[in-house]
Amino acid sequence: MAGCSVLSDRDGDCTARDRRFAKTLNNLPILELRPSDVPLEDDGAYFGCTDSTGFPYAGRTYRPGDNTVKDVANFYRRAAPAADWKLEHFAEINPDQPIHRALLCFSKSVEGVTSFLRVSFPGDIDSGPDDVLGPDPIDFSLTVSADPDGGYISC
Repeated sequence: MAGCSVLSDRDGDCTARDRRFAKTLNNLPILELRPSDVPLEDDGAYFGCTDSTGFPYAGRTYRPGDNTVKDVANFYRRAAPAADWKLEHFAEINPDQPIHRALLCFSKSVEGVTSFLRVSFPGDIDSGPDDVLGPDPIDFSLTVSADPDGGYISC
């Protein structure tokens, strides 16, 4: 019977513990921190476990309003460290760069687990032949992920 309880505790690579930690990540105040007058997208709050690794994650997708990519990036370069998140990586942001490089990455211990906050601008992907960022993002995302088992994960 013990084997059955272990099997019922799993959903793919996501364990009940991982799902609980995803809920913990979903309640982090940093996910609600955003520039003023920036609304949450419809269905913009999400959490769960990644399909490929089972790592817990949580995130928010926001509409930037009148904020440019640089405005959003500069906001989080100040606000995340003020909320005790350590800057790990900052990609210089310019309008002609590929989307996947337009991000900031921060780390913080959450319940003893190193967690990573990523600020990215995914809304412009597939909007043009080169998938470049452009001066004004369609949306931006904050995503926190972690590996409660202590494996390797980063931004």
